[in-house]
Amino acid sequence: MIRTAALKNQVSRILVLENLAAEARFIETELKRVNFGYESRRVWTMADFQAALVDFAPDVILAAGLPPEFTAMDALHALRDRHLITPFILVTGTAMERIALDCMREGADDYVLKSNLARLPDAIRNAIAKRLAETETQLAEQVLRRSEQNYRVIIEDTLEKREAELLRALEALQESHKALQAAQHQLIQVAKMESIGRLAAGVAHEVKNPLTVIVMGVEYLRKHLPEGAHEAVQVLDDMDAAVKRATRVIHSMLDFSAPSLIHREQAQLNPIVDSALGLLDRDLAKRSITVEKRLAGNLPRMPLDTSRMEQVFLNVFQNAMEVMEHGGTLTVTTGVKRLGEVAGGEKDPGSSLGSQSVIAVEIEDTGPGIPEEFLTKIFDPFFTTKPTGQGTGLGLTVIKKIVDMHGGLIRVRNREGRGATVSLLFPMERLA
Repeated sequence: MIRTAALKNQVSRILVLENLAAEARFIETELKRVNFGYESRRVWTMADFQAALVDFAPDVILAAGLPPEFTAMDALHALRDRHLITPFILVTGTAMERIALDCMREGADDYVLKSNLARLPDAIRNAIAKRLAETETQLAEQVLRRSEQNYRVIIEDTLEKREAELLRALEALQESHKALQAAQHQLIQVAKMESIGRLAAGVAHEVKNPLTVIVMGVEYLRKHLPEGAHEAVQVLDDMDAAVKRATRVIHSMLDFSAPSLIHREQAQLNPIVDSALGLLDRDLAKRSITVEKRLAGNLPRMPLDTSRMEQVFLNVFQNAMEVMEHGGTLTVTTGVKRLGEVAGGEKDPGSSLGSQSVIAVEIEDTGPGIPEEFLTKIFDPFFTTKPTGQGTGLGLTVIKKIVDMHGGLIRVRNREGRGATVSLLFPMERLA
């Protein structure tokens, strides 16, 4: 449990996992520079770490440089095995960013680059604030349980009218509690997405320049090959294809981490749908996929970034094509509908569109559908079911971000029988 002093951002106990005293001093110097009051202890073995959890009771754990026999992941697992919620922050170099991402997935609160220690005090405060929210939720749950017990006693001893009033109050309290949990979860997800976005951008920029050099080298070698060097030409073609695949991954990572800027103008969705399908004509024919277009003729114009929206449709169409390996039918429907008439509309508890009218684009395929256990994960960054090398896991994350920037919603569901439906919904009230 986090102590009261720590909850007020007056951290007094910081456990530093670092086997080099000089590196630990860099961290302490940065905290002292901003008058961050604290008491610290440095450990670098599992035994000392386990002991410090008991007799030092840290408010925050900073995992920096550790020997191979005791890693940051080992420390994180040991912390979770004890069911402790102490904030856990990695202090890492650029070469260890992949390890930082793995630890974030396992429950670490944040990571800070050693080249940017100025961010460390804010990272500590944010991690403690998150734990404060979790602690308050636990207290609210305890209060709720006590309230439920009290309500049962009262209900048993009161008249029918009083019983109905108490039940309504209990339901309202439970709904408020659910709303609080949802808001807290959203805040935590936003913070983690920001950290992952920063990591993705850093990795993308580091890899982009070497790829450019490789492309230039391939072109230079291609121009200076003697005639008849067929094997060398094939090797260069393979290198060129591999670099292009890597470049697509880089672009996806940059799209994921890019600022939320769009350039909208009044436009209609139908021409964008036609344009995206036109770009895929040859691939659709090669895969024996038939396209059925049911585009409403009276579709209103709306503020759109046409280039980004075309990117959305291309991504959804390509995903549909890939699941129809032996051919099939791709159906695209547009129109103005009530929210309840659209797949995944009014039944969605996270919908912010209410019951208003929407401009809807529904894309159906005749593939095998999406496994139910994946439906809640398909928009998570880096989640993919494709084999290694065939997907980045960022496509749906990026298009959801684009749709969100347009004030819309994207929903995915399986249809009865066979196939999946992707619904893009844009509220009529936001057309101006």
